[in-house]
Amino acid sequence: MIETLHGMNFADATPSQLNDLILHKLESSVQDSKLISQGNNNFVFDLTLESGTSMILRIAKPDELLPLKVRLENQVAAMRLVASTTDIPVPRVIACWIHDEDTAEEAAFMIVEKMNGGLAEVIAKLQSIKTTWYGGFAVGPDDSVVAGPSVFGGIGPFESVGEYYSAKLSDAFQFAKKNPLLQGYKDAPFDSRARIQKLIGSSLDHFFSESDVSPVFIHGDMHLGNVLIDPETKSITALLDFEFASSSPASEEFEMGGMVGYQTGPLSETTEPAQIERLKRIYRGWDASLEPKPTSSEEKKEFALWNQALALAGALRPSTLPSHSTAVTLWILSQEICPWYLDARVIERWKKRSGGKLD
Repeated sequence: MIETLHGMNFADATPSQLNDLILHKLESSVQDSKLISQGNNNFVFDLTLESGTSMILRIAKPDELLPLKVRLENQVAAMRLVASTTDIPVPRVIACWIHDEDTAEEAAFMIVEKMNGGLAEVIAKLQSIKTTWYGGFAVGPDDSVVAGPSVFGGIGPFESVGEYYSAKLSDAFQFAKKNPLLQGYKDAPFDSRARIQKLIGSSLDHFFSESDVSPVFIHGDMHLGNVLIDPETKSITALLDFEFASSSPASEEFEMGGMVGYQTGPLSETTEPAQIERLKRIYRGWDASLEPKPTSSEEKKEFALWNQALALAGALRPSTLPSHSTAVTLWILSQEICPWYLDARVIERWKKRSGGKLD
């Protein structure tokens, strides 16, 4: 994954260097810039133009895991869909493009308007956006939002939830084949591989209740780092980062992404036992009557407050989704087939970050 472009280190980029990259998309040059976020996938800058206008610049870093063009188009389409169908404050996209496409130094740029800084209500409004496919979003010929491939693996779109989850399991099995340690379980008993392949090849629709797997809009990265909050009113002023948005069953909002710090998967061999117990409680829908009990009164109170807030907002939540446990089980199965950290693309990403130390 690149941290530089044409010799410019993103983390130390000056206004002049940023001007060289983005001035052709702006009416005024950059007077001042401040790096406000640096994550695994993006650098985010707060820009002040000579005209006095403030904007946000996001530079998406390419890697082997997520196709850059699909990520950018998925995000733009998702933001358009939310802005046109809800009153959730979404920044207006001023410009977006891929720099040096198809080269080793390609990077995706997005400039959006700056918005000044009840999550449960936001989730409910996103769930109200009904779609007809399982996958990602794309921009159609007439600038409309249409079905597109999923950001993860570029699979889809699909017509049924069974096809959607079958493709996820198939992806995991293909990744297992590419890993020199797993080799598609070549050394495992044949019946184990055969059972996995039979499951992947079968329709998984019968595992789900049709009432709760209809596709809705999923943000996919719901955590406080992607929410702007007014410091005085404590109200949400903007929802950010739709890079991982998808058209999926409602349960995926609670499986994928941060969900304000409580990610319910994937689990790894190094996951702490206490965290595993906490995640199991989330799978079960924050039901205080079920074992295991929360390990602290604060944790128990937090789960209860979240469940109450989602209920008051009329949002679907794990305890109201009969198929939630099935979706979680299939997700965990995909991680058993090929854990995310053994995906060849992840390993390649870490090798590049190590500067050759892991070769």
